[in-house]
Amino acid sequence: MPEIAVQSLIDRIRIKTDLRDSQFFTDDELITLINESRSSLYNFILSNGDESMNLTEATLELDDEGKATLPSDWINIVSVSSEEYGYPLEIRPVTVVERNRGLYNELYGPLQYVIISNQIDVNPNTVKSVKVLYNATPTTVTAVSDTITTVHNEDRYIVADVCISVNETAEKSTISAEKERMKAEQEILGILSSRQTGLPKKIVDTKGINDIRYVYRRRRKW
Repeated sequence: MPEIAVQSLIDRIRIKTDLRDSQFFTDDELITLINESRSSLYNFILSNGDESMNLTEATLELDDEGKATLPSDWINIVSVSSEEYGYPLEIRPVTVVERNRGLYNELYGPLQYVIISNQIDVNPNTVKSVKVLYNATPTTVTAVSDTITTVHNEDRYIVADVCISVNETAEKSTISAEKERMKAEQEILGILSSRQTGLPKKIVDTKGINDIRYVYRRRRKW
């Protein structure tokens, strides 16, 4: 995967904003904006169905109520499973409303989870631990010598997005940069669409033999 140097991003930002004087925006200030832009882009990509970035796995021990604190760097839960029944069992996400109304057992099977704040709550609490696969927050860059791995041509989006912030602060027009960011978003959506075309839906046995259901795995952290 291509590596883009932070210094290269900064140089492009300075050229496009015509603000080559580092005293107006220091490299450190631009690095902060780059990190903010990467976080925004990361959420944009996740919200459009790509859960392949920064995949991390953690095993969580549940307390007597079936609860555990999620890792501090989680941003999106991809899947939750347990092997305490002797085979991998994917645990189904439900909403708090479904759980409180008692609908989850009828719809999704014996084991479900909800995310409340930074906690996972598995119900009923018949397992002692769960394996959580999640997307971790992107690592921050701190120096011009750092590099960024690009999977979806992210550098074009980052440069345009930071240019918007810089021009707003400098009280300059942001129209050109906004158009560039929009083009970058469409390009990223095109890449995501081409990768997802033809992929089969993931299914799991949620209630036993002959009861195969499509799995809805998205559980956002707001």
